[in-house]
Amino acid sequence: MSAPPVVVEAETADIAIGTQGIERLTTGLARRPRPVLLLFFVSLGLLLPMLIWGLPSTGDDSASHLRWQYFYSRQMWDSDPFPRWIRDLADGFGSPAFFIYPPLPHFVAALLAPASDGIAWLHRRLAIAITLACFVGAVGAFTWLKQVTRERNTALIGAMVYTLAPYHLFVDTYFRTAYAELWGLAWAPFAFAGLHLLASRRRAGVALTILGVSGLLLSHAPSALILVPTALVYAGLLALPARRWDVLAWAGAAACSAVLIAGLYLATALTQQKYIHTSELYTGYYNFYNWLMFAPNPVSKRAFDMSGLLQATLTFVLASAPLSAPGRRDDARATWRRLAVATVIGTVLLSFMMTRFSAPIWTLLPFAQKIQFPWRLQTAQTLLLALSSVLFLRALRPRSPWRDILPLLALAAINIAMFQHAPSRFGMPGLADTHETPEYTLGDTIGNAGRFAGGARLALGAGAGGGARSASLDLLRWEPRSIVFRIDAAAPTEVLAKQFNYTGWTCRAAGDPAGTAASCRMLSTGSGDLVRVQVAPGRHDIELAMPETLQERAGKLVSVVGLVLAAAAIFAAGRRRRTSAP
Repeated sequence: MSAPPVVVEAETADIAIGTQGIERLTTGLARRPRPVLLLFFVSLGLLLPMLIWGLPSTGDDSASHLRWQYFYSRQMWDSDPFPRWIRDLADGFGSPAFFIYPPLPHFVAALLAPASDGIAWLHRRLAIAITLACFVGAVGAFTWLKQVTRERNTALIGAMVYTLAPYHLFVDTYFRTAYAELWGLAWAPFAFAGLHLLASRRRAGVALTILGVSGLLLSHAPSALILVPTALVYAGLLALPARRWDVLAWAGAAACSAVLIAGLYLATALTQQKYIHTSELYTGYYNFYNWLMFAPNPVSKRAFDMSGLLQATLTFVLASAPLSAPGRRDDARATWRRLAVATVIGTVLLSFMMTRFSAPIWTLLPFAQKIQFPWRLQTAQTLLLALSSVLFLRALRPRSPWRDILPLLALAAINIAMFQHAPSRFGMPGLADTHETPEYTLGDTIGNAGRFAGGARLALGAGAGGGARSASLDLLRWEPRSIVFRIDAAAPTEVLAKQFNYTGWTCRAAGDPAGTAASCRMLSTGSGDLVRVQVAPGRHDIELAMPETLQERAGKLVSVVGLVLAAAAIFAAGRRRRTSAP
């Protein structure tokens, strides 16, 4: 049987590119896998300064992520494949950072750690991981925007727009070095791509939605608070006009599965914030009102204001074009117009919420303040910018190569202006200290340091009968969440370990798993107290341990359940498509 004739509508002739050289280039790039290869080289080129010279010394978060990565990776490759309690941070007193902070970005960078233990490689492996995040995000944006436009060239330009967005490239990458947030932006487009595929009844739609939402949750919590609701609104825009309730149902099922997969992290992040100083994140200097646009404040936020205003203006202009573009009405154009209207409305709302005039709304929504900075709404604005660029290009009739690259030229000009305003400086600084950020510093590290002379990790405290100072004390094992020491004392003796108590440590005689021997008892009280234990007279080997908490065990179980449900949902989506096929 001969193949049916290919019908080419007259309107598609308008898409032809006038300049033959550019036409050959863009046509070639549209062939797989060349778009992905091009996006890789674009990501590589944009991150080349960081790959050569390391993380910017001027980056707001550079020092924190360098410290976290250094100690996280060492602990992961030493004895702890999934570090939660970072033993050597906070000047050696231990940090609970990864009970609360999403672990995926630092896990990715830590995979490169065995190549070298030097400071230069520490910088470069984080730079490699940032480059990878940039590339993953570009591929995700290409996958999503290709579903929107059904044109590879247009989707390719949209993916470049996503990568070059001022908030993405300048603010998050070079100005702040917001490593975790960059990984959040890497996963988010996959969720939006998945939602489009759900409307086509494809198994890949469920898989990509789960990948995008779970990756976002495991990478950066504030971004997830913004982008997961944004994705659900987007699902409604796709499904409600056609009354595709099944699409909404599958989107909800995929999102729920993703939340369960992230249970390994969420179980502790949501229940153990009471043990850290969360007020450090939201009060004083970090009060949300200080960071609103046009608000008088003691902090310098001009870069964030510039990025927000310029990015919003460009998004508004690009998204307005499809609303007045001529052309016949069909389902595709109706969807594009609907998305263009939503993009314009979303841009206006996001911009308003970043100004001082929105302060009463933020006050009424304390949970929303968990995003910490109002300008972080630019994560959603970045997605809208990419979407508006492809809608703009689809509305152009006739197309030309110079109009195709117009959004890219505009972004290049904006980024040049931003970098001139706040240039990045490099220098590969070493780890100047092992301090922890204030919210994860549980107690007085400076005052307690005097108790441990000469770099010791154990110290003797007061003991009944005054004989404690003459006791002998030997450290036998010092591992994350597990310490073993030998003591020989004539009187009950207090022993201090150079670790904060956090959720609570336990003690027992080494080799006594049931803990039946009454050789020790814990004296520690709060999470900021040192690990303190009183040992009975005599010679003992004592084991101190931070046992796995109920939340950790529950989180592991929930993640397993989430993976099972995700596999079941993907399988069911495939069966649904086969059974509904004509």
